[in-house]
This record gives sequence, structure tokens and C-alpha cells, in this order.
Amino acid sequence: MRQRMGTELRTARLAAGLTLIQVASASGSSRSELSRIERGDAPWVALTTIERVAAVVGLDVWIRTYPGGEALRDAAHARLESGFLYLVIAPLIARSEVRVGDARDRRAWDLTLTDPTGDGCGVELETRWVDAQAQHRRIAQKLDDSDFDRVLVVVADTRANRAAVRAASGLLGAAYAIDDPAAFEALAAGRLPPRSALIFVPFPSHGSRRHQKA
Repeated sequence: MRQRMGTELRTARLAAGLTLIQVASASGSSRSELSRIERGDAPWVALTTIERVAAVVGLDVWIRTYPGGEALRDAAHARLESGFLYLVIAPLIARSEVRVGDARDRRAWDLTLTDPTGDGCGVELETRWVDAQAQHRRIAQKLDDSDFDRVLVVVADTRANRAAVRAASGLLGAAYAIDDPAAFEALAAGRLPPRSALIFVPFPSHGSRRHQKA
């Protein structure tokens, strides 16, 4: 990315008939720093510096984010996983960090459940439900890009999370069976949930884990 950006800045500078010294002076940079930026050899450079250089050569800088690796998981996430796995009964097999798509897709399901027939579903663990639209969109995109036809969204059973899900029930209810008794019954019988569902699972007491991941 740095090299591509540097090439674009250099191409725009040359097209404008400007020298390194002219652009460096106008942007408040040194000639050597600007040269390194154009070569893609300045990983430390601040975004504000790039914006000033781009403005001098007639470019705008736009920043976008794209799905990459999974977010850093904290202790609460690990506890929620433990609480959920306590509900999972054999012959269901739970696996963690299963890729959503091919090897180029860095996204992964928090967990997957697979039954003896090879049928399965994705499982997403949410310790904090704070942005229903964004969280639902992320989960729905994973489901669309996977081979599964259903997803189980496991939300930490807290007062704040229940209030947030209740407030977004119009959006979420169209995609998931909320607090679905059928999902709990299926897990207790060692079967996959019959449909996409959102269930609340309490954080477990320390040391309680009945089902081990494969």
C-alpha cells in the first residue's frame, strides 16, 4: 500500500512539473523524507504529512477500512465461549477460528458446530451488543460468504445487552429467532439449531466447561 501511494504521489508530482525540493518546501517536509515517501520507504510518516504532500501535487487522500483479521479477543470473550460450550452436547463438534471463505479470506467464525452428517452452522460470540446494524451486517456478510445456511449469535446475558437487542428487535427479529427456545433444546439434545437464532448465554463461573473444542 505504501509503495502504491508513493508511486501515485510521484506520478502526480511529475505530471504537475514539480521538483522534490518544491513539493517538500510547500508541504513542510524535507527532500529526503519526500523521496522516501515516494519510494514507499517511510512507514513512520504521519497521515497529515501525506495529506499535505498530496494537496501540493493535486491529490486528495481517502481512507477506507476493509475486513481483515479477527478483532483481539479479551477475557470476557473467552468466558462467553466457555459458557456457550457448556451447552453443547455430543455428538455436535465445536471448532474455533474456522475460516469463512478460501485461504485469501482472513475472516473466521468464532466457532462452528458440526453434526455427524457433516451439516454445520457458524457461531458468533458477542460480549457487548452496541451497534445492532453494524454487528448484524458483519455477521450476515459472513453467512453469505460461507457454506452455512444458518448462524447462531451468542450474546452475553447482561442487562445492557438485553436492552440493546430489544431496542433493535425490528432489525434483528427479521434475521434471527431471538432468545429461541428451539435453539437451546437442539443444543441440549446434541443437534444443530433449526434456524438462525440469537440466544443469551450467561458468563459461567470459573472452571465450568462441559464440551471441549475439537
